[in-house]
Amino acid sequence: MGASYSSAITNSKPGELDHNAFSASVRRLPRHVWNKLYDGGYGKTPGAGGTTTTIYNPPSGDTERQHLSLAGTELNCAGGSTPWGSWLSCEECFHQRGKRRNIVREQPHGYVFEVPANEAGLVTPRPITAMGRFEHEAAAVHEASGIVYMTEDKHQSLFYRYIPHVPGKLHEGGRLQALAVTDRPSLSTHNWSRAAPIRVGEPLPTYWINIDDVDSNRDDLRMRGASLGAARFARGEGLCAAGDELFFVCSIGGTSWAGQVFAYRTSPSEGTEREQEQPGELTLIAEGTTHSLLHNADNIIMAPWGRPDDL
Repeated sequence: MGASYSSAITNSKPGELDHNAFSASVRRLPRHVWNKLYDGGYGKTPGAGGTTTTIYNPPSGDTERQHLSLAGTELNCAGGSTPWGSWLSCEECFHQRGKRRNIVREQPHGYVFEVPANEAGLVTPRPITAMGRFEHEAAAVHEASGIVYMTEDKHQSLFYRYIPHVPGKLHEGGRLQALAVTDRPSLSTHNWSRAAPIRVGEPLPTYWINIDDVDSNRDDLRMRGASLGAARFARGEGLCAAGDELFFVCSIGGTSWAGQVFAYRTSPSEGTEREQEQPGELTLIAEGTTHSLLHNADNIIMAPWGRPDDL
């Protein structure tokens, strides 16, 4: 595309057929589009989510091209970019095959899809099943290790990481894990009671728990992870990476249910057998109150100059 061009990929999150880009013209879609739908809904109710790629020229300020790049998915939420030039689009749903109200599904939903930024049209949709099937919100990559971190938009959710067998090759398989706090099994981080179990600014040593049967049909990854000792969060939302730290939002955490912001500082040996020699740390860096400016935050992004010193 050349050095002067920027490629941006945005999600589409409609949940019903009459509120999406296809609408009443769905039956007039050309065959080449139908062939690239992840879920065609048996020709009647295709998945309404996906992504759009925009080619933007910063010097001129012109949008030079836009095209549908992923289609037939459902409720694509925050997602995240990768250092190798692609977008991870996350389905914030867990749907089985079959009929649901007036919608018919021929594929299961609840996956992460990867969309290369340099694709000129619709990609062939392939769910990365090894990254788990659950109500995904956001994804962010720790560039030094290639590990992908993910949030889950549920009241009692987990914070996940995916260690790929080959960094940058997510479809080639990997290991899904959930974050746990050392010596505090199944810790509830949400601080919903007055006896708040964690304090702002207190770093907590962590470890990671392996999750098996990650493509389960039972929507039970978070329950199984918590039973093994994983920490529980109050609706994991936006997530971003900044060097060796990951920052993520929990939209209804805190004694006022006004939201929390967490930081996870990676281990110098993140994802390796030596990780526990100097484990990663989880820190609650902000918690909203009834009168605070922070109130049920959702997405989060890091400023170009990095993490402020006073956080």
